[in-house]
Amino acid sequence: MIILVPLFGLVPTALADQNGYDFTVHVTQHAFGVGAVTIFVKTANGFTDETDVGTGQGDISATFNIPPNQGDTIQICVHTAGILNALNQNCQYRSVNQEIGSYSVSMRSP
Repeated sequence: MIILVPLFGLVPTALADQNGYDFTVHVTQHAFGVGAVTIFVKTANGFTDETDVGTGQGDISATFNIPPNQGDTIQICVHTAGILNALNQNCQYRSVNQEIGSYSVSMRSP
């Protein structure tokens, strides 16, 4: 005889309790004459987002709203806007603790 036990409610607590958070990327330096940079984020659990930010403004930054349960690391990449420029990019990995609620990182664009 086989007994089937439902698995509802057995999601590991560490995974189920991760809150969403805001992640802001500040671009501190970029190549001369560049009109925009692309900022890309990817979480350990596969959420991705990207945006192009014009360099004509004083604060070159973007804030990403990361949904709940996305793991403990996030990859951030910055490069000059344009699909071919993605080959030459600056990327970093950061550890996150979703209890904090918001993060900020400064990076340079190649």
